[in-house]
Amino acid sequence: MVDGCLIETGIVTPTPVIYKGKVDKGMVVSITYVEEKIGKSIIIDARDPEVSNCLTLEPWTTEMGGIPTAKNLPTPSLWNIVEEGEGNAKYITYNLQKHLDL
Repeated sequence: MVDGCLIETGIVTPTPVIYKGKVDKGMVVSITYVEEKIGKSIIIDARDPEVSNCLTLEPWTTEMGGIPTAKNLPTPSLWNIVEEGEGNAKYITYNLQKHLDL
């Protein structure tokens, strides 16, 4: 038991399920909306620095580019990765605290 939780020591076979995600269209904005916010709002570019700085092309895109004035905050930099125990169990949580001063 760790932190009051049981630890599985045997082989675990997960049961697969089909995930039916749904796009929240309220979280998607138009290019015009973004253009109107350039220089007026903090815009976050969550891509890797090499992509954000136009040094490499994402495999699913046809051209490099970015949003003027956007701040690069790569998504992995928000992760708090912890490795524990003999089997080096990994778990990842978001750690936004270190990025509040954009």
